[in-house]
Parts: sequence; C-alpha cells; structure tokens
Amino acid sequence: IDQEDIPNYEKELLGLYVAGHPFDRYNEVLNPLTTSSLHNFAELKCSCGFRIAGMVKSFSRRTSAKSNREFAILAIEDLDTTVECMIYERTLKKLADVLQNIKPGDAILLDATATYSDEEDSIRLAAEDVTPFEAALPKYATELHLHLFEEETTPEMVNEILTICQEHSLGKDRVLPDYYANKYAKLVFCVVCKNNQVVFVECHRHKLLMTPEMIQKLKRVVGSNRYRIKAEKYNPVIRQNTWKFKKEGAAESK
Repeated sequence: IDQEDIPNYEKELLGLYVAGHPFDRYNEVLNPLTTSSLHNFAELKCSCGFRIAGMVKSFSRRTSAKSNREFAILAIEDLDTTVECMIYERTLKKLADVLQNIKPGDAILLDATATYSDEEDSIRLAAEDVTPFEAALPKYATELHLHLFEEETTPEMVNEILTICQEHSLGKDRVLPDYYANKYAKLVFCVVCKNNQVVFVECHRHKLLMTPEMIQKLKRVVGSNRYRIKAEKYNPVIRQNTWKFKKEGAAESK
C-alpha cells in the first residue's frame, strides 16, 4: 500500500485519520502563503477578505431555481476544520480552467470574501480565486530565506544548495506554465556567524522558480527548520454586504 493512501483508507474504514491527516504534507508549503486559517474563519464576527489553505472535500455545481444562474459549493478542510464556500457565476467563468480539474483530496489556496450578518449572527464565504497546490509557490512566493550557521556550513553544502537553485532558476530558454506569469522569488541567505552576528546575503545570481520539489531538495541539505518562505502582500477586495443592501433597498421602496 502506498504510504500516501493510508490516511484515506483510515478515513474510509474508521471515519477518522489515525496515522496523520493527508493535508499534513501540503500544509508546510501552503501555510506561509496564507493570511488566516479555516478555524479562524469559523469564529469570524466581521466582513473581511483573506487567503486560506485547505484540501478539497467536495465540489458540486448547481443552478439557482430563482435566477437560473449557475453556482457551485466548495467544501474544504484542513487539519481540524471544514468550511463551505460559495462560488458564484462570475467566478466560475473566471476560474473555468482550474475548476474543471478540481477533485476531492486536492490541496488548494483559496482567496475568499467573508460577509457577516449581525442580525442573523452568521457568515457567508464567497470564493474570489482558487490556486492549485502546484501553482501556489510560483504564484505568490516572493523570497526564500535559507538559515545557515557558519560553523556547520561546508563548501560542499553551499555548492549543493547553489546547484539546486540553478536547476530551479529562470532562464532565457525556459518555457514556463501560465501560472508563473513571469514571476520569480529572491534567494536570501541568513547566516549566523561564529561571533553570533547575523548576516543577510541576497543572491542576485538566481531568480528562483520556486516549487514544492525544490523545497524538498533543499530541506534534505539544510534541514527541515532552516528555511522560510515569504509571500507577497495580500490586499483583498471587500465586496459590499449584499444582505444589508437588499434589506435597506426593500425598506426604501415601501
């Protein structure tokens, strides 16, 4: 049995995960790119926009009986929380290529707007963007910091790091997937010297095309806790509270 399939068998047979949640292997890469968690969303009492990571639990397309417009309901889960998100017609059209391949078990980043109703003490979540796991790092990561200790670092280690970075660097003749959009990440070395001073060295030689595969290779060289991913600043667009708007409009028409 494939080790990655064990959690799914546990969930199917026992109704819960025993050996570990299947999202564990994605969370380390996706978490630095988020601005909140599913657990925090479940406790929201305000309207806001945020970026969260999760694993697709279910995805279903539907048609509104009143407007005859298509919409979808996306349920995602992380290590301890599950939430449902509406995907309205305009977003379905915008994300048609991404959503046609989405399936349960896929890890994603979700940009969403949460709208809170004081009167009903409830919140609605509407998707603005969905990014598959493999596209998340190249789309949002801006810097990769590698933490090294001078007394532990050898020339061989440095050469191995630079070789990995060269393999995942932007080149003139390289054909890139659309989601890169000509973006790359900076490589920064954070070196703790023998006198305990910290030196930051930005490597201009490499413009990184950051991928989960590259992160795994570097972890084997520098260690699991010796890197940090920095993401671009997230500036969500907060949409008007349609619940309030509809009620005020109804009151004015009376």
